[in-house]
Amino acid sequence: RQFAVLSLYLGVGLLGARLLIQSRPSPKGRLPSPERRSFEALDLPLCCFSAASDVHRSRWQLRTSLPFVLADNPLDILGILSFCKRGQPSWAGLTLCGLLPVALKDPFQTRAITSAFEARAQGYATPEFLEHQLHEGGHEAPFGGVVAFLSLLVAMPGTVSWSTLLLRVVSAGSSFAMAMPGAAKAEALLEKSRRDPRVLLSYPRLERTKQRVPA
Repeated sequence: RQFAVLSLYLGVGLLGARLLIQSRPSPKGRLPSPERRSFEALDLPLCCFSAASDVHRSRWQLRTSLPFVLADNPLDILGILSFCKRGQPSWAGLTLCGLLPVALKDPFQTRAITSAFEARAQGYATPEFLEHQLHEGGHEAPFGGVVAFLSLLVAMPGTVSWSTLLLRVVSAGSSFAMAMPGAAKAEALLEKSRRDPRVLLSYPRLERTKQRVPA
């Protein structure tokens, strides 16, 4: 039943994103070059591997970031449904507090999915995708991650099923390891782009700016 609700939620979001994409112009950024190699290594978490070209590097960046960015919201919804099923309304309410600011702005993740498709089409993050990263990682992720972690910490041994344990660990890990650091980077890049709009119009320029942002 929980997955049926989640599937319906995602289905509405995907349908809305498809309609929105058809009504919007293509991204303005310059595509990463398949011949140019501006950077030696891939970005985290694949920093030990070399980059064959800019387009190779950007593709792997999107492959490792897009799934986690888009999954954070559905994971929180699954968490709320799981808490309700287990008779834990307090944890469900706390998770909902973190989810509401994002849900009110983008109820079915339509804009988030649209920005993800546009980033994939452009080859690297668009301003809209960075805005989504900032909003989600700065508001929803801290609540969801902390609640998932604390709910496991105070649970009685032997009372948590393997499926619940996996959901909580993935939710907390996604929030702390991907969403929150991504939000900090997105905020810095958006701030720099306000002073110099060219930052977001070129992949090499965006990456050089990102590397100057403190970790």
